[in-house]
Amino acid sequence: MLAAPLVAAPLAVPASAAVHHPPLPRPAAPALTVEPSWVFQVGEQVDKAAAHRASSYDLSAFHFQVPVALAWSARSRVGIDHYDVSVANRTDTGLVPLLVGTHRTSYLTTVTDVHGAVGPINQTLNRTFTVTATDRLGQSTTVAGNRRTPVYYEQENGAPYTGLSGVGQLFPGAPVAGPGWRTLHGDAFDGGTVIAAARRGSTVQIPVAPQHATRVALEMTTGPRLGAVEVRIDGQRVGVVDTWSRTTRPRVLVAQYTVAAGKHTVTLVNLGTVHRPTVELDGIFIAD
Repeated sequence: MLAAPLVAAPLAVPASAAVHHPPLPRPAAPALTVEPSWVFQVGEQVDKAAAHRASSYDLSAFHFQVPVALAWSARSRVGIDHYDVSVANRTDTGLVPLLVGTHRTSYLTTVTDVHGAVGPINQTLNRTFTVTATDRLGQSTTVAGNRRTPVYYEQENGAPYTGLSGVGQLFPGAPVAGPGWRTLHGDAFDGGTVIAAARRGSTVQIPVAPQHATRVALEMTTGPRLGAVEVRIDGQRVGVVDTWSRTTRPRVLVAQYTVAAGKHTVTLVNLGTVHRPTVELDGIFIAD
């Protein structure tokens, strides 16, 4: 009978010879990006401004309730746990918490289009926001000093803001309405007027010239009998805006688009929607 083969016993490894792996590197802190300009709240209404300034001290021709949002985003290998947002209206008041431990990626607020004012209104003109992103390991990244200025506005007839210092550079000319557009007057309209068209193919061209990449927003009337426009920027189709709504709402921010620095032309073309061919343009806003 053959003897069973011998099985070698595994060699014991001294504890001192055990392999030690270096600890894994700690993930980097969150990568936080804060949008460089205001994001308009599409679908919200703007407060009504007067048609003209009675004097250089008259602020009734400006808006004080333009719905916008401060927006941000962040990335982390371990995931984002929360965000904190603060604001400082003046350097001597410190930071005031706005959102604490939130999962939101935007802060909704309203701004004005008053520029270069003096007195108490300056406290709300150039607000500085601070955003902090904290990951699931407790690591934080803060983007501070986001200086947010007022927005800019031009009425559908080009008045009255292109004449103000610096603002005329952003609106190098008044909107140019082609055949088929007419002026309507009403107490609910911004500045007391809108331009309206019911003819299919009627166009209006709005020249803009932002100094950096930013957003432009269209202010129009929405209602049950109002139609749609095709929007073009420098001749390229960028979307269609349908201004239908169950009830009539003036001064609505119906759409926004991002434009690069430089001179551009925003064109609206009435699509002549069946049974509701009319569209009404009330103005255009440019973010800071």
